[in-house]
Amino acid sequence: MGDGFAWTIPLIQSGFGVLFLLARRAGAAPEARCWGVAYLLTAAAFAVPALEPVLPIEIVAVSADTLFALAFYHYASALLVRFGGPVVSWLRLVLLVISIAAPAIGVLWIGTLQAELIASDVTCSLQLALALVLIPLWPKSGINRAIVALSWFNIVDNLIRTASIPFTTGGTSFDTFLGSEYGYLMQATAMVTGFAFAILALASIMSDVVAAHRRDALIDPLTGLLNRRGLEVTAGPGQAGRPDSVISVDLDHFKRVNDTYGHEVGDRVLVAFADLIHRTLPRGCAGARVGGEEFVVWLPGRTMSQAEMIAVRLRASMAAHDWTEEGIDERQTASFGLGLRLGEGADETLAAAIRRADIRLYEAKRTGRDRIRGQVAA
Repeated sequence: MGDGFAWTIPLIQSGFGVLFLLARRAGAAPEARCWGVAYLLTAAAFAVPALEPVLPIEIVAVSADTLFALAFYHYASALLVRFGGPVVSWLRLVLLVISIAAPAIGVLWIGTLQAELIASDVTCSLQLALALVLIPLWPKSGINRAIVALSWFNIVDNLIRTASIPFTTGGTSFDTFLGSEYGYLMQATAMVTGFAFAILALASIMSDVVAAHRRDALIDPLTGLLNRRGLEVTAGPGQAGRPDSVISVDLDHFKRVNDTYGHEVGDRVLVAFADLIHRTLPRGCAGARVGGEEFVVWLPGRTMSQAEMIAVRLRASMAAHDWTEEGIDERQTASFGLGLRLGEGADETLAAAIRRADIRLYEAKRTGRDRIRGQVAA
């Protein structure tokens, strides 16, 4: 294998490492940093043999093995971060120390290339295998399954190559390693698997970034509730024969809160009320902030009487809440209006049901606030 091809590997690996780190800076998930560091360490490990003319071969070999051990530690870290496996830091650190020490013993004490390669291949594979047994065996998405499958393939490739050592390193010493059959196999498989894995991992984290931006476009950043668009997407079209109730909510005298206590306190009130919505709503229902102090609660499959019960609970939660935690020494209230979406053919759009609920909300405001008003038809 020519020197030009040998230099191709560290250049490509470095490029991928930089891409992962840039992706992390652009908002990609934390595992992007782990993969970026891992690829840069791998690139450095493949580049270390260039120092043979100026450093003793034993130092070059130990340095490369150490960089590979650190790289596999970060590859394993990326898998654990992405798939949520237990960290088991102490065990992984022990294995990392072994992955550094064992090849060094093979080089400096035993003094044979075969001992070094066996120690490095096996311990690096163990680092990756430990992470793989700690994460879900078969993730839900296809791209995540491919990442796991390719990681297992990397281990199998390492172990098969280890088994080939008696046949592919015969008569090879430390300083002629790169010209051996084993050296060729290692560089060739590193080129192929490293490229394939990087493409998969980059695609996965960038698809996560896109999905996160799409989710953020549907979420109110202050309260964490849906925004108006998010509510429309979540609710979708009505279903024939299934009534959907909505509750329009408006915080009473909220302008006075902002004028008296300041907008920061006003924001805390909005966040606290959103938390009350989260805690009050049944499973499968959703809350949205659709204006400054205006909220809508969507209750799929609920009747008006059920919606009224939920509104009563939410009103009671407001009355029981200690608003001094938000910096207010007076009771806060809200007005509620109920509306019904009857389903396809009667009231297909959620907007129509919200308009109906808004009419009842304004009625609650006119009749004294801190009230619940609603009926089936306007």
